[in-house]
Amino acid sequence: MMELTAHQSSVGNVLQVGNQLISQGNLTEEEEDEIREQMTLLNSRWENIRVVSMDRQARLHEVLMDLQQQQLQQLSDWLTKTEERIRKMEIEPMAGDVEGYKAQIEQHKGLQNDLEAEQVKVNSLTHMVVVVDENSGESATAALEDQLQSLGERWAAVCRWTEERWHKLQDILLVWQQLLEDQSLFQVWLTEKEAALGEVQTNAFKDPGEMNANVRRLALLKEDMEKKRRTLDQLRDAGQDVRSLLRSAEAGARIEGDTEELTQRWDNLVQRLEDCSYQVTEAVTKASGMAQIEERVAMETVVMETVAVAAAQPEKVLDDQELAPPTPPKRRLVETDESELRGGLESDLSDLLRWLNTWKVSAQTLASTDPENPDLQEKLQALEAQLLSKEAQVGQVTQGGRHLMEPLEKEGVSVDSIRCDIDVVEAEWEGCVSELKALCDWVQAQTRVRSLCSELAAVDKVLGEQDQWLSGTDSTRSDEAALRTLRTECQSRLAQLTALSPRLDQLSAEVESIDVPPTLTANMATVSAHQASTLQQLQTREQEINAGMGPQHCFNIYSKSMQGLDPCSDNTV
Repeated sequence: MMELTAHQSSVGNVLQVGNQLISQGNLTEEEEDEIREQMTLLNSRWENIRVVSMDRQARLHEVLMDLQQQQLQQLSDWLTKTEERIRKMEIEPMAGDVEGYKAQIEQHKGLQNDLEAEQVKVNSLTHMVVVVDENSGESATAALEDQLQSLGERWAAVCRWTEERWHKLQDILLVWQQLLEDQSLFQVWLTEKEAALGEVQTNAFKDPGEMNANVRRLALLKEDMEKKRRTLDQLRDAGQDVRSLLRSAEAGARIEGDTEELTQRWDNLVQRLEDCSYQVTEAVTKASGMAQIEERVAMETVVMETVAVAAAQPEKVLDDQELAPPTPPKRRLVETDESELRGGLESDLSDLLRWLNTWKVSAQTLASTDPENPDLQEKLQALEAQLLSKEAQVGQVTQGGRHLMEPLEKEGVSVDSIRCDIDVVEAEWEGCVSELKALCDWVQAQTRVRSLCSELAAVDKVLGEQDQWLSGTDSTRSDEAALRTLRTECQSRLAQLTALSPRLDQLSAEVESIDVPPTLTANMATVSAHQASTLQQLQTREQEINAGMGPQHCFNIYSKSMQGLDPCSDNTV
């Protein structure tokens, strides 16, 4: 058809020259008849070629329409099966154990693989040139666009559900595995403490040294259990969280049973520890010896009861019933100053931790803000400035805290709480930095998404203007001047629409390369289909205009003009 259009003016020029030669009247009758015969033959062959080409184009259109409908129907059937598959997965209960849960994750991976395989076909539909029967009118184009939009929305819904469920499955698996790992570690710890408690001697002590050693063992065990009590509470809370996430009766019963077993072992260990402590206390009370021994044993018994570890001092046996007094601890020369420094450090760490938690809440609130909010960038910059303003203070406080810990540790003072607070502040700071980076990436992505939506809306507006022009013009006019004007405008609009194709391809590639909402992917497919459809309609309209200005039309005009000038008009073709 493009070659026919390119040669159409040449054929018209030949016919025009023939008419001019005839109109000049310088030809013999035989020459004039020969020219007329050649013109008639040329016009007839041209019309035959044009008719055959138009028929072939119509058949090709029908084949393409059938192929497109087959592709669309295949996609629709696939979506129907996948939607039914999703409904079954939604009502399927969660597995009762981790292995079964992993099998469900593998099942979901199968759905993801099917989606990725189907994505290739969807991409081909996104870039396809929409072909409609020109005899069907604009209603066929509108129906096809509605069909494409419906399929795009269904595809986006399937992709969105698959992605959201994948993240949910991964999050649940992570916390479930963490719970099982923590429970396993706690079981190992209980086993170790049960064994250690079994080695404690509660009576028949050979000497005061043996008695003191067993007292210290009990004190250490009791201190360890006090520290671990919080872990047991955390395991209970974590188990409750996992049960609420899984919503599986079987898994919930299993988790609850494991938690009850740990609690029972803990209670048994506590009871055994209390019994041993009572027996040792009785043995100490009954033991006879020097006042120094009684004082030392009594002191360590009190330490055991108050869960403070008694520091073992070097002992020197004077005889079978006497111990040397312990070496007195060193006194710090600046005890008051260090106490004030420690108090100030703990206050600074607490303030920093509270500020970081507040900042993180603000960041999470911004992350859940409507992406269309125009103040996103401004709020992000404010959060970034706030975090950077605290960087020097965090480094100064944590470094100063570690310097303060060194002399305290040398003097035997416990610095576990300070070390824990410093580690928590540093971890929270790193978490806030990561949160800020993720937030920056998210805001940047949302900004790009808004830009893409704006560009697609502008393209769709241009396409709407072209559609309006197509519906408001008539290519069946008989006025040649009007047809020429119409063709010029049609060619101009074709050039404008063709120039949009590279940009649409770039937008489509960008939509596929970044993480965008499924609705934007569907909108991209709809606009691409709209552009292809409008381009096809403009090309068809240009062909209709050219057909109205074809060689037969030019020949008739010249023939009519010759009838008034040529006395041999009866022989005019």
